[in-house]
Amino acid sequence: MDFSLLIRLIIAHLLSDFVFQSDSGVNQKFKGGFHSKYLYMNGAIAGILAYIFSGLWDYV
Repeated sequence: MDFSLLIRLIIAHLLSDFVFQSDSGVNQKFKGGFHSKYLYMNGAIAGILAYIFSGLWDYV
């Protein structure tokens, strides 16, 4: 198992949850549930960061 990949993905997840997410966005996610645009924005940011940090450029 590639532990460096695991560490990079954990860092990407932590960045998306604690750096790129505001408190109001978190509150809106809890209030709106699946109808909240902040939920999907956070998912997109987490996915983009995971792709960038993984370095697996051959997989789209």
